[in-house]
Amino acid sequence: MWAIQHSGATPDMIPIAKSIAGGIPLSMVVGREEIMDSWGPGAHLATFAATPLACAAANKVLEIMGREGFFEGVNERAGYLLDGLLELKKRHPIVGDVSGKGFFIGVEFVKDRKTKAPAAEEASFMLNECFKEGLIVQRSGFYFNRFNLIPPLVISREEIEEVLKIFDVVFGRAEQKFGIR
Repeated sequence: MWAIQHSGATPDMIPIAKSIAGGIPLSMVVGREEIMDSWGPGAHLATFAATPLACAAANKVLEIMGREGFFEGVNERAGYLLDGLLELKKRHPIVGDVSGKGFFIGVEFVKDRKTKAPAAEEASFMLNECFKEGLIVQRSGFYFNRFNLIPPLVISREEIEEVLKIFDVVFGRAEQKFGIR
């Protein structure tokens, strides 16, 4: 369920936010009892903490995530997306690297795979082209030549296929525009 579980480490605390309440603002911290009990009254209040609506939404999200087979399906679809991106890498020289764990996947863009020169301008162009095609992605990385893909855990295979089709078209447009072969 949590990325830390892939490492073998046992955390003292885990901060949780973003989609835990299905789009309603909520954040929380889960930790060992002795740590959480050491905080005095009011020490853990925040803007996005514990509104009744957000907590009800989070309870529903956690119920859905707790259903039998939920994470098996998530892992299957995450693998499908990663495999699809690796296939695109074979056809598109602008893709320098694809890496990820679960549904947190990065796609790095380069001008040339040998020199690994960052393709920041190209990534900016592709970001805008993706948006025109109806796909919102996040550009990141030290050189801003990377897309972070963090889709909802309930994304369908059909939606993943659409994402891959859009990427295929957009990567090709960038390669043509910037002369990447």
